[in-house]
Amino acid sequence: WIGGTFPGLLVMANGVIASVSLPHWPAANHDIFQRAVDAVDGRAVRSGRGVYREVASAPAGSAVTYTLRRGGRVEYFKARPLKFTASDYLMLFVPYLVSGLGLALIGIGVWYSKPDAPASLALLLGGLSGGVFAITGTDLYSPDWFFRIHILGEAFFPASLLMHLALVFPVNRVRSHRRLVLSIPYAVAAVLGAAYEICLYRPAAYTLVHNLCMDYAGIGGAALIGADFVIPAPHRAEPQGLSAAFAAVRDRGVATGLWLTAIAGIAFGVIDGLAPLRLNALGATSIVIGATFLGSAAVETGLSPLAGRLSDRRGRYFPIRISRLAGVAVSLLAPVLAPATVLIALLVIGMPVFGALFAPSSAMLS
Repeated sequence: WIGGTFPGLLVMANGVIASVSLPHWPAANHDIFQRAVDAVDGRAVRSGRGVYREVASAPAGSAVTYTLRRGGRVEYFKARPLKFTASDYLMLFVPYLVSGLGLALIGIGVWYSKPDAPASLALLLGGLSGGVFAITGTDLYSPDWFFRIHILGEAFFPASLLMHLALVFPVNRVRSHRRLVLSIPYAVAAVLGAAYEICLYRPAAYTLVHNLCMDYAGIGGAALIGADFVIPAPHRAEPQGLSAAFAAVRDRGVATGLWLTAIAGIAFGVIDGLAPLRLNALGATSIVIGATFLGSAAVETGLSPLAGRLSDRRGRYFPIRISRLAGVAVSLLAPVLAPATVLIALLVIGMPVFGALFAPSSAMLS
């Protein structure tokens, strides 16, 4: 990809223009997404690879005319090919990868820490299907080895992370016929997935199924939001004055939990403010800096439940000691490490050790 000539738009294996663009690409300001590319400069093409080959062989600096079709309507779009830069690569593919890993780690981490909770299975299936969808997106435009797996992730993501979760979280609403009720969203996803597989290389039908999947995701999102408005009111507790809080702080466990929470918060505040400045001074772009913190958050998502489990098995002070020692090392190394790649690796792996303090400190406060 990097250094190669490409159309300034992304075309999938079935010849359909993907609904993805960067702001400086010619496709960004035109309504051409989900159109099938029938020809490039009058030469017929049948796939994304065919489009890329024709564009690569076009005269340097010349605009290329694409014949597009959606349904029975034919359109023409003209644009100059672009060089695919390293910045394009980072802005396009790194978010796919990091968000996919983050979703998968969230699902696995929650399920591992509380396998019997009603929402755990929904988060596990949602994290895995969303993770598969995002990670295989890095392959979608070429070499498209995992195209069929990608569309299954798209079909099942709304059923698991939205529909299933709306039924069981924040309160479990399925009391009777549980398996039947929870199987309905997945049955809908299976129908959409089967239709996707059958229509994958029929552009018009593919776009129709894609839009149905987007509608399904919208309905699932509305269901999850609506579920939050029908949560039963909590039992009314007796009001407590400020004196009760002062009395609680005298407890050693509560005081230690508050102190550890404060340490983690202060550390995050300092690093979140100074680390981007240090990375920028070392030549990192804003996209790379953002991806660094996103990657760190993904690692922390998986680390926090493990810290909680470790606290239950080895005692609450064991993970605290490890986090404090690792935190001191991160704090000493972050201001002096160079080049940017080494500092990025430290931040992605090291910043989550501060977040690992929250699980044992929360146990002390509870």
